[in-house]
Amino acid sequence: MGAAQWRAYNYDESKVGTYTLPDPLVTESGKPVSTAQEWQNIRRPELV
Repeated sequence: MGAAQWRAYNYDESKVGTYTLPDPLVTESGKPVSTAQEWQNIRRPELV
C-alpha cells in the first residue's frame, strides 16, 4: 500500500469529532412520520 493510501486508525474517543444522529421519525423536510406507510415510502429511503 502506498503512503498516500495509508490511513491511521483512531482509538482515542477524545479525538472523534462531534456529530448528531438524525431523528428517524422526522423527514428531511421536517415533517413527523406518523404512519408505517410514511416510514416505508418516505423516511426509510432517506436514511438508507
